[in-house]
This record gives sequence, C-alpha cells and structure tokens, in this order.
Amino acid sequence: MLMHARMANGKNSYMKKIDYNNFELWMDSSTSFNNKLLIEECNVLWNLLLKRRNPHQPGQPGVQIKSAAGYFPNGEVQKVVRLLTKEAEGIYSLYSGNTNIRSIVGSWIYISSNENKYTGWHTHESLGINTHAGELIDTLDADLTAVYYAQVPEIEDEGFIQFASTTKPSEKDRVLQIKPKAGDYFVFDKSLPHRPTLNEKSKNIRYVIAATMKFLDCDLYSNSVTYSKTLV
Repeated sequence: MLMHARMANGKNSYMKKIDYNNFELWMDSSTSFNNKLLIEECNVLWNLLLKRRNPHQPGQPGVQIKSAAGYFPNGEVQKVVRLLTKEAEGIYSLYSGNTNIRSIVGSWIYISSNENKYTGWHTHESLGINTHAGELIDTLDADLTAVYYAQVPEIEDEGFIQFASTTKPSEKDRVLQIKPKAGDYFVFDKSLPHRPTLNEKSKNIRYVIAATMKFLDCDLYSNSVTYSKTLV
C-alpha cells in the first residue's frame, strides 16, 4: 500500500510511506543539492582510498567511510545528512507525539564499484560513540536509518535496494525491491533488514550517503544534565 503522510515538523514536508510486512518505509526525492559537487566530494574520498589499498575487501559489502560529513563541514554531504536527519526527526515525532527532541547521528558514505563482489542482509540497530582515535566509548540503541542516493549504476538491472522481513529470507519470503534514482532517499526502522544488489557491469560507482539516528527527549535530556561554571 502506497500512501502520503504529513510530517509532524509543521513544515509541509511530505514523504511517501510504504507498508511492508509490519515495517514502514518512507521515501522521497530531492533536487535541492549540487549533485555534481556532491559526487566530487565522494570522489575525493574514494580516490584517497585507492592510493592506500584495494578498497573492496573479501566478504565486505562495499566500502563504508564513517563520519564522512565531517570531512566537508560546509559541503553537500553535510547538507544531505541534515536533510536525512530533519526527515527522520519528523517521522519519529509523528509516531512518538514528541516534537521536542534532540538527535544523535552517525553518518557514513557507502561506496560500491563494479569490483565489489559481496553483499549481505543487515540492519543498523546500534549507534557507536567513538573517540577521535576510533576507540568505542559506548553503543546506543538506534531508532531510524536513512540513505540518500548520490550516484547510481547506469545499468537497468543493477543498483537495486532490497528489503526483507528477516536477515535470512527464504524463497517463500516476500522481498521488496526498489530501483533508486539519483536524488532518492529513504528512511526506515533500524531493524528492517536490507541489502544493496551488486553493480558488476556498471561503470558508475554507487555513492550512498547514510545515517543512523538516536532521538533524545529534550525535556528529559535537559533535566539529566547539570552545568558547572568553569574558568577559561
């Protein structure tokens, strides 16, 4: 069933909602970004990887560059993450009834070229908090995941994203398959299994901006934090 629902952020933002096997998947498209510059930012990181090693490692589903938005503070990747966060906040507020929230966001760029030979079903149910050196401080339970397609395979039968009700679907399970185009983005539950299909023939590298969000009640957050005066 495909339907429209109004976001709770009061800014007339609309996303399509797909009901699928007790899950809900929200999708929309945006042309508000400089896509040429967005792809250039992704290319910079990809080319840096190529200088160091073979990016696609055996058994790894493409390449994930964490905290990618931070490398271009005023760039297009950062703008995409802000859009994904705003839309996810709207969906969360719609269902929780709480519009006074604060977001903790972990973002990354997913990169897959025609040399990537592996994909797998997975979810994004946690959000890691790390030090600058990469040491894991804590893991938070995530709420929502969002992905934005900056560049997609040009081959018609490649570049799909698939959703399933389990990470080990059988032939009897109904798999939802969607062919995104550049500018499409999706927001979905943290526990919704999904996977990208391979793009083994395509010359285009698949660039996806992704984020996992944890939402905090601002009232509870404010009441739990105390501030002390310090001398600087």
